[in-house]
Amino acid sequence: MVSPTMELYSMPILSPTLPTCAACSAFLTPFEHEVNLRVTSALIASRWPRPIRQLCRRCVRHDPQAAPEADEPDAPATPA
Repeated sequence: MVSPTMELYSMPILSPTLPTCAACSAFLTPFEHEVNLRVTSALIASRWPRPIRQLCRRCVRHDPQAAPEADEPDAPATPA
């Protein structure tokens, strides 16, 4: 039985429209998203022949598959 205070449809925890990084799947900040839109527009205007991927700042600066640097605040802990 459904009570009046229960939600009939649960809300998703994460919005499906939030932009994510194509390499590491991290959510893009508003600044990163804006930069990606500007770069995408420039690439489309220049008829870029390859797929265009949105990347976060960390993946642009570093190889996403390489070990993260110790000075990065969002770097995951490395196993001992």
